[in-house]
Amino acid sequence: SFRKRLGDLLGSLPEDLRLLVAGRVSGVPDVWVNTRNYYTHWTDDLRNKSAEGAELYCLNTRLMMLVRVLLLRLIDVPPDVIVGALRGGNRWARELAHVADRERQQSGKHAKGVSGFLCSRRVVEFVFA
Repeated sequence: SFRKRLGDLLGSLPEDLRLLVAGRVSGVPDVWVNTRNYYTHWTDDLRNKSAEGAELYCLNTRLMMLVRVLLLRLIDVPPDVIVGALRGGNRWARELAHVADRERQQSGKHAKGVSGFLCSRRVVEFVFA
């Protein structure tokens, strides 16, 4: 299933990277699966469960980040280097921080923090510039 495949991809990442990319440490957000299924199958009962507007923008940002992170892992960029880049001042780090802040405001919850890493961004500059 889509949920299982996406869960396997997220599960292949260390916890701190999963938290940054997916906004959670375990599992696949239901809205990711429901939105994909709605726009793939056009099932009316999923319409109210799928993302739209700002929520769809946030979901899309997180999924694009997941693809970028998986590509970097595929070429053996260490997770701590990726986390460092995602916690830096580049465009994608700022975008991900904005999405996380928006989600926290909407949910009224505060996500568990992730400690920062020192890193050289030479390897990932082309991805996050």
